[in-house]
Amino acid sequence: NKQRRLPLVPRFIVSIDRSGTVEEGMENAQVALDLWKEQNPYVVGVDLGGNPTRNQFSHFIPVFDKIRSFSSLQITIHCGEVLATTTSNNNVEDEIQSILKFRPDRLGHALLIPESLRPLLDTSKIPVECCPTSNVMTLEL
Repeated sequence: NKQRRLPLVPRFIVSIDRSGTVEEGMENAQVALDLWKEQNPYVVGVDLGGNPTRNQFSHFIPVFDKIRSFSSLQITIHCGEVLATTTSNNNVEDEIQSILKFRPDRLGHALLIPESLRPLLDTSKIPVECCPTSNVMTLEL
């Protein structure tokens, strides 16, 4: 007796690694924009992920401004993945505030947002995507 499965329609989110350079981010953004301009139905968004202790979101704002200006691709920014005390190269609270001010379409993880910023997150109404496997593997939750 064969089990019936619902059809799965995959979609693709072009990822920008925050530990890379802004120039590399622009290259990935251009790939996403080129595919979007070709009306590729599978490319639906762009995200900023990777090691949260590397580089600052503010460095990548021109990349995401370009995506917003030239397409309707969805933008996801990962944040709040590590405790504020574990980040050495930037102020986590300023980083998250900058991300919330940018108003991406979604936030990745956002588990460890400082208490002081939670009201801002609540009023922003930005959806938070959850990845339990990643959280368990990286945060030992």
